[in-house]
Amino acid sequence: MDMWLLRLKKGLGLALVWTVLTLVLGEMGLRVFDWADRRFLIGARIHSTMQGRWLDPATREYVSRSHKTLIYRNTPNYRTSQIHINSLGFRGDEFTPRKPERVWRIVALGDSCTFGWGLPDGDTYPARLADRLARECKKEVSVINAGVPGYSSWQTARWLQTELFGYDPDIVTVYVGWNDLFEARPGSGGDVEGRKRRAYLLRKSRLLAEIRTAFVWYRSRIEGTYHPDFYEDYRPAFFETQLTKILSEAKKRGVRVVLCSLPTAYQKGDERADPYIERDRRRFEILYERYNAVLRRMAERHEAEWLDLAGPMNGRKELFLDFCHPSARGNEVISGLLTRTLMGMERGVSPE
Repeated sequence: MDMWLLRLKKGLGLALVWTVLTLVLGEMGLRVFDWADRRFLIGARIHSTMQGRWLDPATREYVSRSHKTLIYRNTPNYRTSQIHINSLGFRGDEFTPRKPERVWRIVALGDSCTFGWGLPDGDTYPARLADRLARECKKEVSVINAGVPGYSSWQTARWLQTELFGYDPDIVTVYVGWNDLFEARPGSGGDVEGRKRRAYLLRKSRLLAEIRTAFVWYRSRIEGTYHPDFYEDYRPAFFETQLTKILSEAKKRGVRVVLCSLPTAYQKGDERADPYIERDRRRFEILYERYNAVLRRMAERHEAEWLDLAGPMNGRKELFLDFCHPSARGNEVISGLLTRTLMGMERGVSPE
């Protein structure tokens, strides 16, 4: 009996040691991968390789091509009946990288909403903004459409730092966040925040976060929806970090920034919603509120100009092609709001 107990204790001891060792190595491995993924976007590169890039349905040609640091960029000199990418890889007319004297240059930074996916060149809000400012501003104005379909906050921040500041912009408008929101998942290295102990553990442990994510994902497959509190403690920490980079670097260079909220056609109580939202309305509502809250908080913290597009646009389905991409009418509204904001900044007066 004593020998059996001794062997049992020894076996339990070894099992405990191996369990602890596995947990430690798992935690370390996931943290290293998390760092590498955020530094080199391993996951995004795999996704890009497997899924291909943005394919124009009219010509079956790629609107974007691979890029060594940004994963992909708009294809220079790409043309269709509706889309014109210039020689530098920006949608719209050619411009000189070196800003001419007495030119007021604005860089419109963003994703497919800024690019104007699904619309001809003249219906994008950067194009309409340029037309409005040309009529209303006494200065010569240059508006650069720095929108790329599928771009995340990381790509926009990286692009701004490595290239766009080199075009000497006076103002950068930032309308980005949907692709970060699409890929949001809790428990990824500090993306949760809460007062409960479990939230604290999830914030500290990458392994526990991944276990919880896997568990709830399988549960959601069985039940057809996410667990109600899955995203309750979610905080877009990575998104906030990228916005901080944009705003801090712009301040150092004396470039003014306009941060825009994310407008949507969706409103609570809609009988029918986009499939992305319909899959779990509560998840979308939580994430949507959190991402817009971060945008507003960053504008206040860094003393950037805040433009609330959501206020006058939310729920107005005629202003959208789907639940997030503005229609031609929507871009007209955005260009009008931006014009008012930019003209107010130029006069030194904050718009009401």
